[in-house]
Amino acid sequence: QDLRRFKHDFKNMSIAILKFIDDGDNEGALSVLKNYEDMFYSTEINVSKFKTGNGIADALLSDKQKTANSVNTSIEFTGMIPPEQLSPVDICVLLGNTLDNAIEACKKLKYTDKKIITIESNFVGSMIFFKITNPVENKVFIRNNHVESTKEDSTLHGFGLYSLKNIVKKYSGSLDINSTDDTF
Repeated sequence: QDLRRFKHDFKNMSIAILKFIDDGDNEGALSVLKNYEDMFYSTEINVSKFKTGNGIADALLSDKQKTANSVNTSIEFTGMIPPEQLSPVDICVLLGNTLDNAIEACKKLKYTDKKIITIESNFVGSMIFFKITNPVENKVFIRNNHVESTKEDSTLHGFGLYSLKNIVKKYSGSLDINSTDDTF
């Protein structure tokens, strides 16, 4: 039903977008697209493109995808997250903090660039391996598996990585943070 409505409204919306473009008002055209995108996504009810095997992870990924859309970023997930392996709180901390940081990094890149955050989850025996990558503007400097906060008031930030390390430690796991010139 949403798709049929979108197709119906797209004709009228495209008239407005073309007018903004003809007038050289790209910001106006982007605003129309953004407003319609927000309206379109707000009508989704319990629909998730993510099928991780874990309902909490699916809901969290879907919510973060909506935020990522605003900075022209997509989230791609491969693998599975068994529901009994991690507590719902731990899944929220793990995925929530890493995705918030990844989306924040994508905000620093040009809007016109297509950005992809990838999450790979492999379940082997009783262990889960996550690999989460995102593009970055510049190589992130890492010292002793720790990243310095780049936010103005760093005393109020940096808790996400600390929380992530605690979750990994709770499950007797290990965390490896690395960066190249364009990937974290």
